[in-house]
Amino acid sequence: MEPRQCQCCGIIERGKLLSEALTEYRGYLICSFCIGSWQDMEREKGGEVKFLRLKWRGGKIPSGRR
Repeated sequence: MEPRQCQCCGIIERGKLLSEALTEYRGYLICSFCIGSWQDMEREKGGEVKFLRLKWRGGKIPSGRR
């Protein structure tokens, strides 16, 4: 069975470097660090932040073309 990864940052659940359990949050399987970041972004913005904005914070959303 392949290990589960955070859908946001890619950290592996119960990996060698960090024992992180993933949680389903708003329909996504993500780690506690990303959940905290998402909540922080929403507090700063004062409203809802979409998952893609969280996932690609600080960078451009890839278009799928190279």
